[in-house]
Amino acid sequence: MSLLLHPFLSVGLLSAGISLAVAVIVWRQPDAPGARTYAVLLIVLGIWSLLYVGQLFHESIVMKRPWLVARHAISAVVGILFWLFAAKYTGRPELLSRRYMTPIVGGGALLTGIQLFNPMNSYWVSFSLYTGDSVPRMDITFGPLFFLFVAYIFAVVGAGHWFIVKDLRDSFSVYRRQLSAMTVVGIIEFVIFIVFFTEHIDAVRSLNPWPHLQLVTYNMVFVALPLGWSYLRESLFELQPIRRQAVIENMGDAVFVFDTQDQLRNSNAPASALIGGSDLSAVEGKPASAVFSEHPKLLDAYRSGQTNTQHSDENTIGYDGAVELSDDAVELSDESLTGNDSDGNLVELSTDDGKRFYDLRVSTIETETTDDAGTVVVARDVTIRRKQREMLSERTAELENRKAELERQNERLDQFTSMVSHDLRNPLGVAEMYLEFARDTGDEDDFEAVSEALDRMDTMIDELLTIASADTTVESREQITLHSLASDAWETTQADGGTIEFDIGPDTVVRGDRELLRNVFENLYRNALDHNEPPVLIRVGTLDKDRSGFYVEDDGTGIPEDDREQVFEYGHTTSDSGSGFGLHIVSELITAHDWEIGITESPDGGARFEVYTDSDDIGTA
Repeated sequence: MSLLLHPFLSVGLLSAGISLAVAVIVWRQPDAPGARTYAVLLIVLGIWSLLYVGQLFHESIVMKRPWLVARHAISAVVGILFWLFAAKYTGRPELLSRRYMTPIVGGGALLTGIQLFNPMNSYWVSFSLYTGDSVPRMDITFGPLFFLFVAYIFAVVGAGHWFIVKDLRDSFSVYRRQLSAMTVVGIIEFVIFIVFFTEHIDAVRSLNPWPHLQLVTYNMVFVALPLGWSYLRESLFELQPIRRQAVIENMGDAVFVFDTQDQLRNSNAPASALIGGSDLSAVEGKPASAVFSEHPKLLDAYRSGQTNTQHSDENTIGYDGAVELSDDAVELSDESLTGNDSDGNLVELSTDDGKRFYDLRVSTIETETTDDAGTVVVARDVTIRRKQREMLSERTAELENRKAELERQNERLDQFTSMVSHDLRNPLGVAEMYLEFARDTGDEDDFEAVSEALDRMDTMIDELLTIASADTTVESREQITLHSLASDAWETTQADGGTIEFDIGPDTVVRGDRELLRNVFENLYRNALDHNEPPVLIRVGTLDKDRSGFYVEDDGTGIPEDDREQVFEYGHTTSDSGSGFGLHIVSELITAHDWEIGITESPDGGARFEVYTDSDDIGTA
């Protein structure tokens, strides 16, 4: 039989073909982590099979040796590529750092150079040709560095597979099949390398019941097929494995994992920052009381959350495998990841950056075998959200106040319209009537009536301007001496027939708008003078200790109790000379200060107006 048609060669070519075909398909997915490295690995394995075919094809030891040396040398490349693939595929960028890559690449390059140049027969000692089989094969005696090279290959490839197997245990169930495929490939690879590196050792070869079979060739088919199957059947790069630990590490929220003994088993960087930036590895295995020793509020919230979750099925986290809390094999629910903060879970902490607020969620871990495998604590920093909510609340209140002010302005405009269209026309009509009488009779009383009507119009116009003005809003407050404010208002009031007394200390001050408060006193004085027969005594003083504020009272006839609720209404008056706007203006200006005004009876039986201020708005200088 021609060597070209020998089944060993056919199987080797099949192995190479499968590897190269799958490599071409995988190469077309450059965005998948590890895909390009995986494709290059398949190409190298295909070349490895072709080199084996080349070695088998030649019959002389001189022609076989270069193919053998090249196949051994490329084995180091296989190890390095598999390490790169495992690091990228499992999402461990730290394995690509100089700390790991320098000894792996450097060691592989050194050992490969020793193979190629073989100084002092340290790798290859001797070669001989064995022709007892259907295909001539080489018998080789290896030097001590051969076994070092074998250990290097097993260490690098074995470490890469360890990370994949670890992810098989510590990953979500959707990835289990593809990772299982990779595990099968790893086992076959180990068998291949064992056969490859030991097929030339007599003691090992003697254990082969079929010494005429070149098992390495068949093993390469066995590795090529699972590699292709893991990609084509199990969507190797369509679903990238996600480790549960990686989920926790990449969460922006602080995560603490406690076992059933209340001991810390896992955490992430935000958790360390939450408790002051300390390394949580020092407290792993310690109870929650030790973990939160400097933050009793967190401990209390954790204890409270534990109590609540014992009676609720809503705060649970499912886990679909064996309980390995040391590796934090948990699946976090959407509620734990995206739950809204609530006042019941809100914890306030004092930090170097000031007060911060955290929404604390405590969830029980459930497994297939138990309803309580531990506890997960997720603390979300909601400080910014809370500040935004407070700003929104303040803005809403500001808009509501602005709306109320606009409504008051509209009301004043309505009052303005009413006053112009009706109230001002009444005294104007009176004045016109008496002016006509005066022209006919020349009676001085008629002229006096005209003058009184015009005076009333003047008063109404002044009050109208106050009502219609937008200056009834208190934009800022200043500290004002109450005695000087009340006395200045008395000086500008037409006080014929009236006297005033002040029961105010010289150092008593009030915080408010000076002009608006002066208008309050002027209108209260005018009300007392207009509604009582002279002489009228007006008294101004401060309230007793039960209420903060001041009063204005007179010794007149007073206001009937049934009328006291209506006197502040627009247009209400019991005097022919009154406008009905004075006390309404007083009420508006007091309300603008966020104060209150009430009416009672003075000790002399007259009217007593009491203005109730905030305790901070009145006192002594």
